[in-house]
Amino acid sequence: MPVNPHKKQLPVVIALLVLVGLMGILLTMNYRVQIELQERIRQRIQDEVTTSGERLNFIVQRFLAETAQLAESPEVDAFFKNRALGMSMKYGLSASLNIVSNLFAHRAANPGFEGTGTLPEKSIYTAFFLLDENLQALTAWPAENAAPLPPAVIDELDARRSLLSQDNRLYLVNPIVNERNTVGFVVAVIPYSVLYRYLQPGLEENQTTYLIRHENRIVFPAVAPEQQRELLELEERLGRAPDRGAFPLEKGLPLAGLLQRRFSDDVVFFQTTLPKFSLTIYQAEDAASLYDRRQPLLLLVVMLLFSTSLILFSLRLVRSSSRNQALSENLAELQLRETALSDKNRELELIISGAALGTWLWDAPSGRIVINDQWARMLGYEPSDIDLHLDSWIRMVHPQDWEQVKTRLDAHLAGETPIYSADHRLRHKSGKWIWVRDIGQVFSRAADGRPLLVRGIHMDITEIKEALEQAEAFRREADSVITNFLDSLLVVDQELRVSRANKETCQLLGYRSEQLLDLPVSELFVEPADEINRIFNFPREDKTCDLEELRNIELTFRTRAGGELLPVSVNLVRLRDEKGATIGVVAGARDVSKLNQALQRTEEQKRVIEKILNVVPGGLLVVGQDCLVLQQNQTFQQLLQDWCRQYGFMDRDLQREILRALADALVQGLSGEFSLAGERSELSLEYHASGDILEDAGFNRVIFLHDVTSRRKAESIRKLHSTVLEQTSEGVLITDTDGMILFTNLAAQKLSGYSGDEMQGKKTSLFKSGVQNSAFYSNLWHRIQAGMVWKGSITNRSRSGDLFEIEATISPVRAHKDGRISHYVSLWRDVSQERALQQQLLQAQKLEAVGQLAAGVAHEINTPIQYIQNNLSFLQGAFADIDKLILEVQRCGGSSQDNVSVTPCVALPEMVDHSELEFLREEIPQGIREALDGVDHVAKIVSAMKEFSHPGKNDHVISDLNRIIQNAVLVTRNEWKYTADLVTDLAPDLPLFCCDPGGWSQVLLNLIVNSSDAIKERGAQPWGLIRIATRSLDKQIELTVTDNGAGIPQEVLSHIFEPFFTTKMVGKGTGQGLAIVYDIVVNKHHGTIHCDSRVGDGTTMRLCVPAAMTEESGS
Repeated sequence: MPVNPHKKQLPVVIALLVLVGLMGILLTMNYRVQIELQERIRQRIQDEVTTSGERLNFIVQRFLAETAQLAESPEVDAFFKNRALGMSMKYGLSASLNIVSNLFAHRAANPGFEGTGTLPEKSIYTAFFLLDENLQALTAWPAENAAPLPPAVIDELDARRSLLSQDNRLYLVNPIVNERNTVGFVVAVIPYSVLYRYLQPGLEENQTTYLIRHENRIVFPAVAPEQQRELLELEERLGRAPDRGAFPLEKGLPLAGLLQRRFSDDVVFFQTTLPKFSLTIYQAEDAASLYDRRQPLLLLVVMLLFSTSLILFSLRLVRSSSRNQALSENLAELQLRETALSDKNRELELIISGAALGTWLWDAPSGRIVINDQWARMLGYEPSDIDLHLDSWIRMVHPQDWEQVKTRLDAHLAGETPIYSADHRLRHKSGKWIWVRDIGQVFSRAADGRPLLVRGIHMDITEIKEALEQAEAFRREADSVITNFLDSLLVVDQELRVSRANKETCQLLGYRSEQLLDLPVSELFVEPADEINRIFNFPREDKTCDLEELRNIELTFRTRAGGELLPVSVNLVRLRDEKGATIGVVAGARDVSKLNQALQRTEEQKRVIEKILNVVPGGLLVVGQDCLVLQQNQTFQQLLQDWCRQYGFMDRDLQREILRALADALVQGLSGEFSLAGERSELSLEYHASGDILEDAGFNRVIFLHDVTSRRKAESIRKLHSTVLEQTSEGVLITDTDGMILFTNLAAQKLSGYSGDEMQGKKTSLFKSGVQNSAFYSNLWHRIQAGMVWKGSITNRSRSGDLFEIEATISPVRAHKDGRISHYVSLWRDVSQERALQQQLLQAQKLEAVGQLAAGVAHEINTPIQYIQNNLSFLQGAFADIDKLILEVQRCGGSSQDNVSVTPCVALPEMVDHSELEFLREEIPQGIREALDGVDHVAKIVSAMKEFSHPGKNDHVISDLNRIIQNAVLVTRNEWKYTADLVTDLAPDLPLFCCDPGGWSQVLLNLIVNSSDAIKERGAQPWGLIRIATRSLDKQIELTVTDNGAGIPQEVLSHIFEPFFTTKMVGKGTGQGLAIVYDIVVNKHHGTIHCDSRVGDGTTMRLCVPAAMTEESGS
């Protein structure tokens, strides 16, 4: 039976068509790869230009920094300061300028960029200039052959401009500022060729493809004068270019004179801008190499033409075979055709290799299979690692795929199919399976039809298969969901009738499936039919025709049996056919009756919870990822406002700062504290976060925030108080109301000699020394139990038995809510040494007063001594006269007694003057009395001085205050008798009281002397008056000292009892008088002092001391 020639050529035609199709795919891919490669080249060039701009920005900043260092250098500053002081150029400024010039030379020789490895080794700076404020050059480097600054640079020079360009050079300008005034400029000159060597290290200037534009001028490279027109035209065109990225240059501008490299007419510039310095860098590239799409496209067209020619040739070959059957018998010509086809196959193999397809050639008689490199690498092998045979290939095919592969391969080898094609799996070298699309065709058969040579390709379709398998899984899952859909599901056609309903819908509405089919959908709902039809017809409604779905539509089903109403939530989805045309809608409905009830209950519970959360005394936050606030209570909002107002935060910033601090704190733990610094004070917050991360609920954590600033401050204050109590130099004891010691600090332990444990739980009687009697302690306890503060001196006994005196202040503490006293706090101050020093100071004050009163006392003693002397002289003369008379009487009387005849005493009557004798009888007794009175007066003065100046023992004894006053008046008489009269009004019934007599003498002395000085300060008129009065009050003795002196100003009155405070002239007062008075009266005798004074009217000092003090109680 003759073979149809068309059938013989049909497989060849099909194989050619497949190869042409594959070739087209590969050519298209190659075209896209070429275009993408050009885009990457352009991006790489742009990145290089950007990097060059960053390098240039860095180096210019460093150059400016060096220039600023020169402008701020001590040498430059010293020159301008000397110039401002008027130093002449001859005597000082010239040397200073030489120093500056040397500084420039040193900087030029040693630029501050050593070790960067980026700068060329050639010199950087070509010149330095120092200009004054009038832009006149003061000095320059190099000093010799230094070209002056171009006039164009001087015209543009300004303190606000840091860069200037002129003559292919960059001028760095830095102003010199002295006291906020610009006094000069430092200008550094750098050739742009140095910057270029930094942009492209290793390239010379004549190899550049770069342009540098400063402001609106091309400053690099330098151009010849005859090329200025081309330069201006280039500047104009660059000024119209975009600000960034690559852009083509307009045609017609020759660049050969500007750039050393030759370009075609089409040039692309890549640019980057340094806005800070107004510098732009351009790199020129041939547009032909970057945007030439013609070559790939030309290759694509050539290959398409070749493929078309091949197809036409194949068709012609088929027609020729049908017309001339003899052609098939011409074996020689067939071999030639096979040879040509083999050559074409080799060409195709090259193309396929470039497309990363695996090819195979199977010699059917021998079973040997020849593969290309890509086929081997597709399976993880190197070409030299594998020698493929039909048997080894069969072992590589997955067992589950072999049957269908064998069936299809056998069918094609038998001529039943024009081409062999199968998708199957092959074992990879690593052991995994990859999917390949295996396409092949018999290229040569024997005369009996047996295949001799079979060619084919492998394409890796693993990713496609995995995607298809995933899609199939999704489809099966969707079918399962639809089949097992638990909610109501309806399919409604374009006539708005039910075309399909699932089982759940039938059960819910009480219909059988066939009863629902073709039923108008509006009959299933309570709502009006028009509304239902409008909703289900949404794909054709004007307002909703563009939507693919409607969701969460609240409708109500009406059941068939009983007409029960069921609220449902309906979702509608447009249903399309294979062509995408709308054929209906799919409606999913869910019974929400229980959900509505649950939502209503939930809403009610939510309102209750919100009310509860809003009264929580702290902020509650519900946060999501990254501490994003999802919900917060009202208290937190109020707290934010309060915190902003109280601590000085900004309203818009505080919540963000809290959340940022919370995110950091939660890393450390679920509970803790953190602080934020406000403008007024620091805010401390305590937080507590939920332990579980509730991602399923849509949020991460629930966090409670509480302001603990006051608590932290209180704790800090408590710690401070505790530290102060422990470290204070005064002793502190805290007892209960029974005197039981609860706390002692280190100072109290040091004073008493007892440790804290030894005193803990003991009564305060532990320190009793026996110096104070029981009445003293009864008075103390009576006062503090009444809620008053007790102050005074106590002599205690230490653990070693030694006595120590303290100034104690005992205060009641009311810690109970009802105000009852709960504790007592006693402050001890060791005054043992202070008492000794005070005693010495008091005695020194007394001796000082004695020294001051010495002249007056001497005068007071001199008067009675004078008339004692006069009376003694009178008695001496009188005694001489009487002695003569007595001798004469003895002589007369003695002669008669001895019976001796003598001369009669005729002279005796002449010797006796009866008037003189009578005078002596009257005056001698009076003279004796006056002398005795004088002696008594001197004795009183001496006694008073002795009592006043004696140091005593600082003991309290029963004393008469009136007597102490009289002694003080007597001792100080010479101080006041020349300026004032001193009047005493002493109460005769004044009781004795327990005091330190020496101390009170000092008190009265200081008060009387102060009054006398105040009267002297006022002036001689009127005559001064000092009045001292005593009286007995209820349980008190009052002493007043009044004068009509100058008075004390009100601004001074509050300071008069301060030590060393005085208003007297230097040398007149020490400022200790009234301080000693205050210490003796108030501290030692528990009295009070009140001063009433008016300027010009005088002063009254009123002293009150307890009158109930006996000798025992006073001690």
